[in-house]
Amino acid sequence: MLVAGSAAAHDPVNQHTEWFVKQYNKHGAICCAGHDAYYLDPDEWKIEKQNYYVFLSGQWIEVDDSKMRDTRLGGPNPTGRAIVWYDVNEYGIGVRCFTTGHEF
Repeated sequence: MLVAGSAAAHDPVNQHTEWFVKQYNKHGAICCAGHDAYYLDPDEWKIEKQNYYVFLSGQWIEVDDSKMRDTRLGGPNPTGRAIVWYDVNEYGIGVRCFTTGHEF
């Protein structure tokens, strides 16, 4: 099983579950399947040359712009933390959605 650093699946106290299940990326795909959202610590994500990267399983993975959370849907991020939704398959780690803690 892959774990993203000190990331924790969903909101530990289920305070924001309703918000999580309403999230979509800019491509229109749903972010959440109920167990695949992980909080990131500040040193587990970065911006380089206007691209976002997340640190998962010991590697930096670039987040395609279409995988950014669509901030027009589901309302602003109530957690104040960066969150990544991802899958692991035979091709490696695939980021489904990403949002920073403080959206612009």
